[in-house]
Amino acid sequence: MLSRVLFAGFVLLAACGCRFDPIEWLKGNREISNLVQRARALDPDAMFKLQERADSLGDPIAQVALGAFYDNGLGGLPRDSDKALAYFEKAQKNGFSLAAYNLGLMHYYGRGEAINPSRDKATALFQEAASARSPIDLAMVKLGEIYESMQNYEVAAIWYQKAAETSKDALACYRLGYYYYAGMGVPRDESRAISWLSRAAEQWHSDAQYLLGIIYSDGQSFSHDLTTAAKWLLISGHNNALYNTRAGAFAATVTKLQQSSARKMATLWIEAHRNPPPTKDYEHTLWELPSRDPKS
Repeated sequence: MLSRVLFAGFVLLAACGCRFDPIEWLKGNREISNLVQRARALDPDAMFKLQERADSLGDPIAQVALGAFYDNGLGGLPRDSDKALAYFEKAQKNGFSLAAYNLGLMHYYGRGEAINPSRDKATALFQEAASARSPIDLAMVKLGEIYESMQNYEVAAIWYQKAAETSKDALACYRLGYYYYAGMGVPRDESRAISWLSRAAEQWHSDAQYLLGIIYSDGQSFSHDLTTAAKWLLISGHNNALYNTRAGAFAATVTKLQQSSARKMATLWIEAHRNPPPTKDYEHTLWELPSRDPKS
């Protein structure tokens, strides 16, 4: 009963044009979050209630969840991108930034019979999601990706930096670190490159780990350190066969003492990072916001 009273207030805010934030609403009302999780786990009663909230009450959180379920074929629902699109559009009208992000993905990849891939529409929707009161960091990453594909590295760097600063997103940290290393869109700055790459590397981003190894192995680098280089190359190869082969080849070029030290350092690092943060999905629509690890 209490949840209906609270939701009625939410609807009144929307009807009167007052500003509200569905993400903040979600944080304060765990009942809808639990309902979404139960529906995804094939609970028929939860799915019925979720559809009732979406269709009868116009709940944007329920609408986004159903849209993602239809788009990804979850919760026992058939894959139907057109129904997904309809639910996302309803939720977007209610000011839900996650709906704008999901719509951006639909237009970016051209999902749905009536949708052709549109970079322009996707860009506008990602900007809406990235600029909302509760901004979606994944939208910032997609904007970085879009502007990078246009070779507009200055703007891409801006969006990657916003994503990196907002949530320490591993991909954003890696791309920003690479930009500083290569001098793409920003002045070349090895110190900043190492700083951003290290943040990505701490989250098990193998490309960032490998690039750190390359930087430390460079004899022209002020950070030149063959032991540290071998350490990062060994770590990068822990879950990457290609990098593992390259790490082995590099290790053969350094001294036995450096090899031994690097292997010990890599082993200690791996042991201390046995629980990496969950891998983010940058292509599929979401039914809820991915969790952020404050320690990442």
